[in-house]
Amino acid sequence: MMKKTYLVLAMLLTVLGASAQSFRMTYQGEEFVSNDTLKIEVVQGEEAKAYFFLTNITENPIDTYISYEKTFGDENTEILMCFGNCTEGTFAGPVTLNPNEEFTEFDIAYYPANTNTLILKVNIMKASATEGEYETLESYYVKFYDEVGLEQAKATNLSLSAYPNPAVNSAKLSYSIPANYSEAEISIRNMVGKTIQTIPAKVGVKSAVNINTAELANGVYFYSIVADGVTISTKKLVVRH
Repeated sequence: MMKKTYLVLAMLLTVLGASAQSFRMTYQGEEFVSNDTLKIEVVQGEEAKAYFFLTNITENPIDTYISYEKTFGDENTEILMCFGNCTEGTFAGPVTLNPNEEFTEFDIAYYPANTNTLILKVNIMKASATEGEYETLESYYVKFYDEVGLEQAKATNLSLSAYPNPAVNSAKLSYSIPANYSEAEISIRNMVGKTIQTIPAKVGVKSAVNINTAELANGVYFYSIVADGVTISTKKLVVRH
């Protein structure tokens, strides 16, 4: 009986230890846990960039490092990773993350030259007791994919940008949407993914719209082109009064 009790306790402690997390990772308002896969749709010929928010949910500061490895895709694909500072290498840090402090200067970008899928394993680490070695606290998989394939890849004139960014009272959103789409709109969402504004967009021409940011709270927003019901491009807009 005692042996069974010890076995159950050991299994319970193992489960609790495995489920304990040091960080909260969010992407476009959605929260992920270690070993989750973050799926990011891309278009050939258009820079793919993903912004991640990282929060230390422990009670102590952590000197944090980030590394990644390619688990699927072209080995020669060039990646730009920014974690505080930007690097074309596979390792960045340290950045000291204080308890309950959300860190927003973490992003990964690459330029898809073809429609091949790219999967990265991203490791969040801290220095170990042994000098020059690191302990992986959590890992995530980031999958860049082209859902529409070669048909979508023909859309080389797709573009989307905001100026100024950060914005104070207003911002100009410039865009172009390929003529092979029948209808489109620009959607603006907050950090939790709630749509706060939608604006009809023209297809087949270069155009721009002005948005009023004076009444928006300081923070990070996401603006996207949604064409024929599919989100084909998303960028980050910072509002700072």
